[in-house]
Amino acid sequence: MLKVKNLYFSYSNKNVLSDISFRADRGDFICLLGSNGSGKTTLLKSLNGLLKADSGQIYINNKNIENLKQRQIARLIGSVPQENQTIFSYKVKEIVVMSANPHISFVKGPTEKDYLKVYNILNNLGIRNLAEKNFNQISGGERQLVLIARALMQQADILLLDEPNAHLDFKNQHTMMEIMLQLSCRGKIIIAAVHDPNLAYRYCQRALILSEGNLIADGKVKKIMTENNLSRAYDTDIKLNKGGVRIEFCSEIF
Repeated sequence: MLKVKNLYFSYSNKNVLSDISFRADRGDFICLLGSNGSGKTTLLKSLNGLLKADSGQIYINNKNIENLKQRQIARLIGSVPQENQTIFSYKVKEIVVMSANPHISFVKGPTEKDYLKVYNILNNLGIRNLAEKNFNQISGGERQLVLIARALMQQADILLLDEPNAHLDFKNQHTMMEIMLQLSCRGKIIIAAVHDPNLAYRYCQRALILSEGNLIADGKVKKIMTENNLSRAYDTDIKLNKGGVRIEFCSEIF
């Protein structure tokens, strides 16, 4: 269980998150929606302890995150950042196995069993062929899938994803969302910042809609993804139809 209560965060006295409160339970697949700068990334970084909030509380299984060490948090929360590139020439399989560190003894290091888990995860994501390749020499989309594999290797019950569809082609965008949906069905909590509201509408059971650091809607996707809420969140005129979300532009502009 994840519980956020009255969370505030600011950069240089500029409010980025204001009075954010919500709860996530086992099996929840939650999409974060909002325009760039709405606070999605800051919220995700606060949830996994990378940023310390100005005020408010975050509880994981009724434990205040402020009382947990980063290694303890890593056992509970896996994350996929928006961008990631390492200066070291690690193979993909090494990048993935390193994420098991919270569960591995410093003395023993990864075992053959750990590598078998790596290969199994890579195979499930359709990227087993990348195992021996250098992480920095594969495409942006392939790196994104490797980072998802890395998060899965942590065996955490909560997964935070910051625009996981970035750099993915059309097929892999839907493959990734299907995988997240399956994981939520197995009891994991999935919270993903999603750039495309159509993907949220199709795959997520629930959404949090942010606008200028404020949580303007929280609830079941088909109930709160209204034209009014989305137009306010993205500061443009958005219409809904049976095919999903449609943005309307004034023809006079052109």
